[in-house]
Amino acid sequence: MSAFKTFERTTLMLSVLTLSTVFVANSYAQDPATLIAPATPEACVALEANAARLACYDALFKIPEAEKTALISERQAAQALAPEPETVTEKIAVSVSNLFSFDAPKLDPNVSLLDKRWELSADSKLGTWNLRAYQPVYLMPGFWTSDKNERPQSLNEQYTVQLGKEHNLTSMESKFQLSLKTKAVENLLGNNGDVWLGYTQSSRWQVYNGDESRPFRETNYEPEASLMFRTNYQLFGLHGRLMGLTLNHQSNGRSDP
Repeated sequence: MSAFKTFERTTLMLSVLTLSTVFVANSYAQDPATLIAPATPEACVALEANAARLACYDALFKIPEAEKTALISERQAAQALAPEPETVTEKIAVSVSNLFSFDAPKLDPNVSLLDKRWELSADSKLGTWNLRAYQPVYLMPGFWTSDKNERPQSLNEQYTVQLGKEHNLTSMESKFQLSLKTKAVENLLGNNGDVWLGYTQSSRWQVYNGDESRPFRETNYEPEASLMFRTNYQLFGLHGRLMGLTLNHQSNGRSDP
């Protein structure tokens, strides 16, 4: 009986303590007087908990959403007040003037695939010499054909297979491609114009041809250099955001195949 009363008192004390804790926590969350209100940034340094320290700095420096103002340039303000172009000549003039405009609507790297690939907006810039995937990168373990070319012909006799010396190729082979690019120069002209370097290699591999020591049947090499510009023009309902010039060379590594 005594043990039961002790258990009953303990349970009652725990219940009261739990209710008190919930009441205090709820009061702290709802009472503005209990919120952090530091006088100086130095007061936040003494807080050990990361969340409390962040809330302290937010209380000092964070701008309320209601007070934020949209920042627009003088050019954008003038365009908003200007009448819509009516004639074809006026529309062409507006498109040309906006061709390389720097105050175009901001591209969001979180939603714009174009911005992610070419780092068009200031928020998406990652600097130079960062390797990233370019064209599709893949590995096909099996690639089958019913029409094998075991006697390839070429103007170069070195690569011409004579009768009776046909290649012992298998119908099944693997195929893979590697492709990388990197930005070599950023903002070549003012705050626009990036130079990108790319390299793509595609190979056909007779990996299942153990009798011929699993040779690489064909490999293509594709180096390239691109100059990419961020643009802002509208033409025939299209909104152009990117313009580029690319020099591309594709070869199988033989001067006379």
